[in-house]
Amino acid sequence: MKRLERATEGEKEMGLRPPWEGVENGLGAEEAHRARILRVMGLVMAGTAGLILVVELFLSLHPRFPPVPRIDLILDGLAIAVGGLTVWLVRSRRTQAAAWAVIILLLIASTLILVLEERPNADVAGTLGLLMTLAFAFALLERRTAWVVLGAATAVLLATQLLWRSGYLPEPVPRSQLSYASFVSVTWAVTAGVVAAILHSTMTALRGQAETLRDQVDQLRQKEHALRESRRQLTTLMSNLPGMAYRCKNNPDWTMEFVSEGCHSLTGYCPEELTGNAEVSYGDLIVPEDRQYVWDAIQEALADRRSFELTYRIVASDGQEKWVREQGQGLVDGDGGVVALEGFITDITERKRMEDALRESEERLRVAASNLDGILYVLDTDLRFRLSRGRGLDLLDLGQDQILGMSLHDFLVTDDPDHPMIARHRRVLAGETLRFETERDGIVFSTIVSPIKDAQGKIVGAVGVSLDITERKRMEEALWESEHRFRLVTETIKDVFWISTCGVGEMVYVSPAYETLWGRPIDSLYESPQSFLDVIHPDDLEGYLDVIDAYHERGRPYDHEYRIVREDGDVRWIRERGYPVPGSSGEVQLMTGVCTDVTERKEMGAQLRQQERLAAVGQLAGGVAHDFNNILASITLYAQMSLSRPGLAPETRSALEIILEESHRAADLTDQILDFSRRTMMDKEVLSLVDLVENALGILRRTIPEDIDLVANLGSDPCFVQADSTRIHQVLMNLALNARDAMPGGGRLEIQVGGVELGRGEVPHLPELGPGRWACLRVSDTGTGMTAEIQDHLFEPFFTTKEEGKGTGLGLAQVYGIVKQHGGHVDVETAPGEGSTFIVYLPVVEHQRVQEADETTGPIVAGRGETILVVEDAEQILRAIEAGLEDLGYHVLTAGNGREALENRPFEDVDLVLTDVVMPEVGGLALLKKLRAEAPDLKVVAMTGYVMDARVNELKDAGFAELISKPFCLEELTGVVRDVLDC
Repeated sequence: MKRLERATEGEKEMGLRPPWEGVENGLGAEEAHRARILRVMGLVMAGTAGLILVVELFLSLHPRFPPVPRIDLILDGLAIAVGGLTVWLVRSRRTQAAAWAVIILLLIASTLILVLEERPNADVAGTLGLLMTLAFAFALLERRTAWVVLGAATAVLLATQLLWRSGYLPEPVPRSQLSYASFVSVTWAVTAGVVAAILHSTMTALRGQAETLRDQVDQLRQKEHALRESRRQLTTLMSNLPGMAYRCKNNPDWTMEFVSEGCHSLTGYCPEELTGNAEVSYGDLIVPEDRQYVWDAIQEALADRRSFELTYRIVASDGQEKWVREQGQGLVDGDGGVVALEGFITDITERKRMEDALRESEERLRVAASNLDGILYVLDTDLRFRLSRGRGLDLLDLGQDQILGMSLHDFLVTDDPDHPMIARHRRVLAGETLRFETERDGIVFSTIVSPIKDAQGKIVGAVGVSLDITERKRMEEALWESEHRFRLVTETIKDVFWISTCGVGEMVYVSPAYETLWGRPIDSLYESPQSFLDVIHPDDLEGYLDVIDAYHERGRPYDHEYRIVREDGDVRWIRERGYPVPGSSGEVQLMTGVCTDVTERKEMGAQLRQQERLAAVGQLAGGVAHDFNNILASITLYAQMSLSRPGLAPETRSALEIILEESHRAADLTDQILDFSRRTMMDKEVLSLVDLVENALGILRRTIPEDIDLVANLGSDPCFVQADSTRIHQVLMNLALNARDAMPGGGRLEIQVGGVELGRGEVPHLPELGPGRWACLRVSDTGTGMTAEIQDHLFEPFFTTKEEGKGTGLGLAQVYGIVKQHGGHVDVETAPGEGSTFIVYLPVVEHQRVQEADETTGPIVAGRGETILVVEDAEQILRAIEAGLEDLGYHVLTAGNGREALENRPFEDVDLVLTDVVMPEVGGLALLKKLRAEAPDLKVVAMTGYVMDARVNELKDAGFAELISKPFCLEELTGVVRDVLDC
């Protein structure tokens, strides 16, 4: 604003009016700007003409110069008059046009007078200077106009000079007048240039200031508009508030400086009547009994520099007494003095009336509830107790009304706003009626809570009644627990629990398991209690009826097993146990019983018996194989040593080679027996069952006849297992060849590999399958199938259904032993005429670990004179090993058992001990322990006829440097001996 005022004063000093004045006089911003330009131009014109007039008068009065023509003086005076007239005419839009017309007429008149007076040279130049001044002034307004005017002036000058020089105008004036004309022209031009420069700089600054002032005026107007709008909104808000907003002085009259429109509805007086105590002071409206209280309360709050809130009574203009609630605070100045009070006053008469009514109602409830067999309580909207009565309070060691004024949070000893009891009562205050049960100090209360509403339907509280139901609750819980246990037993167990009248005349209860076990709806049994007899196996029905008849005769419990045939054809074994239920007279009125499905138990018993039988056979086969291996070991070694001697006759060499070949075949047969008895030493590694089957398919396709369609479905799961690849390959080959033999006329052979995962609690297809992931190898054929009798002996060694001479009976026995030795299981699905499917389950390992085994057998390695102690109880093997090692350059010592080796042999010169594991008196393991005590660094190699994987680890952990299985050839023996000696 200061800048605006300074700009205005500057313009006034220059004879200009402020820009807003032109706008207010009906001129727009651009017109006002032009008015200022015209005013400046008029002043310049009058000033310049006056200066020239003074010069001309001086020249006329000076004796040295000729007098100036009167026409020049007249024109100068006319220019001064026109300038002054222009300053006066620019005040409005209409007079601006007149100013322009006067200036143009002056130019035309001056030109005509000069022409008529025959003064072209001198005053034409003056006229040109005047026109140039006007052109510069116009340039400040409009460039196009300035160029037009300047062009016109130039054209007039050129035309005048042309006419003069052509003779159409009078002769030139004397040289003195030319000098005078030059002086006038120069004066006009210089004056015009200076004035134009001053005008240009001044108007540029004025334009900037005008723009700034215009922006400031716009901003002021916007702020003024926003202030008016804010005041309007505040006034509207104040008018609609249910009360009176005020500003008053801090005096006993509470002189109002401002009150809102709400004062009329509150006091009955208009704002004008209260403001300044015009008609009445607000202090006079306060009930006399409350005036001192109001004064003291407010003064105390002001002294403490805090807001105040108080309730008191006023008398309205109609004489009605009202309760009001006032909230406000004091406004202080820089010195801490109270300037005024501001606040808000609301009418709470209705609320006070309701509170009084509520207190009266509560008093009546107190009287009525004192003898209530429970607890009657009332809560207000702040969840504070307004009533608590009833003999039920004695159960909580509380007196009548002891908790009045206490909040429900304090009663429950909780700060949790979401506490169930708090949440329920808030729902009641929202309009709901709730029933619930609660427990406090071991006492159970049944409570119903409803909202309390006033005459207008507004909720002002909640009322509740709590009754002691502890004893009833205990009885209900006992009954529920009894029923729950009964249902838990009868409805969750797989057994069928039933209750019927004596003689099964009526079925009283049957558990849901009946539908699962019998495969029939329960309703059919209720409708026809004897219908369950329809599914009993015909071979077992007569025996069951005999048991039931005996029960009715003697009234004793019974326990009987029988078979049922379900509608789907499935045959299940049932164990039924029945019990009499005597009545109050002692006579049997009801009978109850339990039916249990024992099918799996029966099947598992059969499987267990078969496994025990196979284990016994395996034990026998293992012992036979062990002895047979000892025999084969001696035969193999002697045959090899004989073949190594020079000079053998061809017939003798051929015979020895046949003996060696047959001993190898016998060793393979022994390996099959050991596989069944699970006593073969395995070389296990992590391998993919899918890769193993893929590698075997090539051999199978060359082995299987063309009339059998071989199909492989290997899936995407690699199925990694920890297994001996050679043994698993043997399992696959045995199963595939067994399937081939079952399809002499051709058929389909399908090999599948996949994964099976069993969760905990999931019932497996095979009882022995535990939870986890299993690799599944399925070999299926479309052959003749097998009967149940054949299945009972399927995996026994030497059991075969083939013709004599076409099978050893060891193929499936070997499969069974290898799979069991790998921790797996074998299942078979078959029926006569429907083919067979053998399923091999092997445990899956998670991570692939690649191990490479060197299965090559090196050449016979000669000794270097080392001393080897051979301990073997089989004389033939002992002598064969002794002869073979001595022939190779070893020094051999022998002993028949471990005791003999310990008694007769010093060990200082022994480089290696080669001992059998199983020997009488002192075995190989015991010998090793004693050798470790006497010669800790002595190397010991074990020989055995059969060793299981677990046994291998045990022997290696005990300290044996290496193990070698019987029967072994000379190459294997010498390779192991050489490796151990050299390590």
